[in-house]
Amino acid sequence: MGAVDGPGLRCVVFAQGCPLRCAYCHNPESWAADGGYAVSVDELAAKIERLRPYIIKNGGVTLSGGEPLMQPDFALFRELKARGCHTALDTSGACGTRGAAEVLRCTDLVICDIKFTTEEDYARYCGGSLAPVMEFLALTAEMKKPLWLRQVIVPEINDGAAEAAPPIWSASNCCPSEKYAPRSTKNWVSPFR
Repeated sequence: MGAVDGPGLRCVVFAQGCPLRCAYCHNPESWAADGGYAVSVDELAAKIERLRPYIIKNGGVTLSGGEPLMQPDFALFRELKARGCHTALDTSGACGTRGAAEVLRCTDLVICDIKFTTEEDYARYCGGSLAPVMEFLALTAEMKKPLWLRQVIVPEINDGAAEAAPPIWSASNCCPSEKYAPRSTKNWVSPFR
């Protein structure tokens, strides 16, 4: 259960596997794609169903990780939407658009962690690239999905004004035009401790 992984009280599901190697990762045990244990959509949906009294009114289910879009064929959100659950996708966007459209069709809210705002810092501190993140954010905007942007601020790494994503960053860089702007955008800046 979680209270900061989307609106209301949430059941948070952690997917295994992540393409990034963030220097400050709080969940490095999720990096290996072959770690964890296998579970079917039906098994997981049944476990989540037991939490319905707590999450159905104002909360829902958040798929986090690792990177949940490393397993885009895992059709959990399709099943949860059929059961009337609010769904939130907590992603780095690092997988780009590969398989993302199908997941987004069943997603009520996207929570995207903006690791860094330059290619250089993405490569240096995460071993990844900003380009697929921007592609994913453009798809999110095109599909008009509500979007929360988060950025973890790490002392002496990205705590200066130049490294922080300004509030206008989402609208100016993610949306090719106002026509595709997300219906709601929320920017969070979270200090790393």
